[in-house]
Amino acid sequence: MEERTSGFVQILREICREEEIRLQSFSDNWAHRLEKDGQTGFIVGYSFGLNSASVQEICRDKALTSMFLAEKSVPAAEHRFLPLPLSLTDEEMNAYLELCRTLLKKDGKLVLKDNYGTGGNRVYKIESLREAEETLRKIQGFSYAAALSPYYPIDAEYRVVMLDKKAELVIRKERAYRIENGKKVFTEWRHNLGQGATGVMETDERRISELSALAHSALQAVPARFASVDIIRVGEELRVLEINGGVMLEHFASQNALCRAEAKRVYRGAVLKMLAKAE
Repeated sequence: MEERTSGFVQILREICREEEIRLQSFSDNWAHRLEKDGQTGFIVGYSFGLNSASVQEICRDKALTSMFLAEKSVPAAEHRFLPLPLSLTDEEMNAYLELCRTLLKKDGKLVLKDNYGTGGNRVYKIESLREAEETLRKIQGFSYAAALSPYYPIDAEYRVVMLDKKAELVIRKERAYRIENGKKVFTEWRHNLGQGATGVMETDERRISELSALAHSALQAVPARFASVDIIRVGEELRVLEINGGVMLEHFASQNALCRAEAKRVYRGAVLKMLAKAE
């Protein structure tokens, strides 16, 4: 069988070869063991061994991340946890729909998503109670919890990759669009790179400073060493959307040689930190 290698694995192999790190890959290149000078590190998926298991779980849980950020007064998009056991009663569903009714009355829209989803998958914009119930039932079929969020009219979305309290990369996500009659028409409401958006390196120094400061505050509340912080801008207000304990830059790296070099630089820094000897 032909070996499947993602762009991330190719970058990882290059880094290990250049840094003289012994690399062993397992489970169809999903997990990796890195060894150098008596130090060992592990990468599973896009999660490096720099974060504790509990921090990884917090980051995976959108509603829990939202709660931790709120507790530390970090501006963030609210995500309310909605358990969806197979035994969900009509009474519980009606209580959820009342929450949805409140948001729909306020904004005309809301967002429901798989509480543990990634890459913009299983994220739904809702405009009616009927849609809300149908979507909750749909999410119930593949997840045991949904996250309910207000709909934010996002003007821009950014990704800030943090490594040990430093912003290593700041990307602005530009949604997929087509040109009609000389005008830009967006073809996707989500800003995820995996949903067709393009990652553009932010160059506005003032904006980079604001984003970096907010990302730093987020990782003080949820103490990950290596993570990407997604931040939305509504007008001039910035809010943390989510924290990703697995740093996925694959779509960004595939855009062009410069983006690939930037992704490789970030990953190299994380690999070397992971294998650094304790002082």
